[in-house]
Order: sequence, then C-alpha cells, then structure tokens
Amino acid sequence: MKPHFIWKNKSSLEYKLIINKIPPRIKPQLRGETIEIPGRNGSLFESEEVYNSKSIEIECTLISTNEEETERIMMELPIWLDGFSKLILSDYPEYYYEAKIINVIPIERLFKKYRKFPLTFEIQPFSKTLQEYEINKTTTQEEIFNINSYYPVSPILEVVGSGNITIYINNQPLHFKDIINKIVIDCEFMNAIDESGINVNNKVNGLPFVINGPECNTRIILENDSTFESLKIKYRGLWI
Repeated sequence: MKPHFIWKNKSSLEYKLIINKIPPRIKPQLRGETIEIPGRNGSLFESEEVYNSKSIEIECTLISTNEEETERIMMELPIWLDGFSKLILSDYPEYYYEAKIINVIPIERLFKKYRKFPLTFEIQPFSKTLQEYEINKTTTQEEIFNINSYYPVSPILEVVGSGNITIYINNQPLHFKDIINKIVIDCEFMNAIDESGINVNNKVNGLPFVINGPECNTRIILENDSTFESLKIKYRGLWI
C-alpha cells in the first residue's frame, strides 16, 4: 500500500493523496533549564522530566487524474485538513499522535499547478497505542503487572471503595480521603471526579502520578474501617 496518513478517521488515500516521504520518528526534547555556575566546569541541567511538543512535515502529492474528482477533492480538503485530531502514519499504524495542523495550505494554487503541498503538524511529545490496556486489581495484597509502554504513562485510575485508602504503585503513593464508592482519576490532566461527575480533587493527594514500566508493583493500604473493592488502571503505551 502507498505511504499515507489517517486524519479525522479518514485515510489520505480517500482523497487521492500519498506521502512522498514519511517523516522520521524524532525523540522529543526534554524541557528544562541549563545552569552555568561560576567556578564550576560544565553546566547543570534542571528538568521536571517532561517533554516539549514537536513538529513534523509531510509532503503530499495529489495522484488524481480525473478533473472532476480533483475539483471535488480541492473543495473538501480545507474542511478535512483543519483543527485537531489523531494522526496515524502508515509506517506504524498501531500508534497515533495527538496533533493539530499549523500551516496555511494554498489548496487551489497548488492543485492546479504543482499537485504537491506540505502539511505541518504540531504533535504531542509521544505517540500512543490505539489499543487501550487495562489492569484490574481486586485484592489489597501485593501484585505485579506488566506495562506495555516504552515511556512512563499517566493512566486513568478507577478506584471503588470507601474511607481512607492509599494505593502504592512502584512505591509511589496515591492517597484517597473520605471517598464514597467510586472515584475516577485522570492522571494526565490531574483531575478526579466521583460517579456524578463532580470534581473531588480535594480527596486525592499524590498527583501528578505516572507509572514507569516495564512492570508495576501494586499494593493497597486501608485505614480503620475503610473498604476496598477494586482498582482499574487504564492506559495507552507511549513511543516517540
């Protein structure tokens, strides 16, 4: 199959577009500050262990030879190639980027004369697996689970229980205070809600929270008459 990309759940091949060259996978840049200290050789680098977004450019070629078809594509492309979406490249179809298109595309001029045009995407630092992985824990005892990711993940945690509960994952604690039944924590956006969708960030202590692979060691500690029913960990694997 010809090199292509998927944007807004549609393949570029549907619009008679192919990729002239798939951009290389580039490791994201670690965000931080370089500090030079007088009297000391070299420099220090301070980082929060987070990464900057990055840009990739895709040069497309229109392969339509039908004038009527070309005119239709030219009318539809500005609508399709706009805004934010998942971007999937055909070399690794099991991963996607969260992306937005940041360049202006002179559709009519390029199509009628050159039939080639560039697309510049600003993408989040890591691509994510289309498959969402799920870990289910129903005991407070220590258990070990595999993590299918090349980089630390910020999972979604669903905790069902009551009272005061501390969850340890790879010895990193996440404390829950006075919970009732179910809490859902989006660790990427550092937000917690209850079953009614009400914000309960005041009941959670330990964010930001990430899981480093390739394994996660889990255990649950309960205080007094607290109860624990289940822990569900949902995540997508990360790659460059």
